Amino acid sequence: MIIDGKVEGEITSEKGRVTVGENAVVKGDVTAGEVKVYGRIEGRIVSERCELRARSKVEGDIKSKVFSMEEGAQLSGRTEIGG
Repeated sequence: MIIDGKVEGEITSEKGRVTVGENAVVKGDVTAGEVKVYGRIEGRIVSERCELRARSKVEGDIKSKVFSMEEGAQLSGRTEIGG
C-alpha cells in the first residue's frame, strides 16, 4: 500500500508493506510487516521492519524488530527495537 495523501485513522496490514509518501500525512497508528516513511505520521508504528527516510517526521512511538533512520529524519517518541 502506498499512501500519498491525508489519512485519519488506523492502518493495519499484518504482513504487508505500507509506504507513506513524501506528501502524505497520516494521523493514526500504523501496523504492518514493513513500514517506510518519507512523509509524516502522527501515531504509533508497529512493524517487523521500519525505515524513516531523510525528510520524514514521526510523532509517536515505534516498536519494530528492525529499525533504520536516515540522517535528516525526525522522531519525537520512544523506540522499542528487536524482540
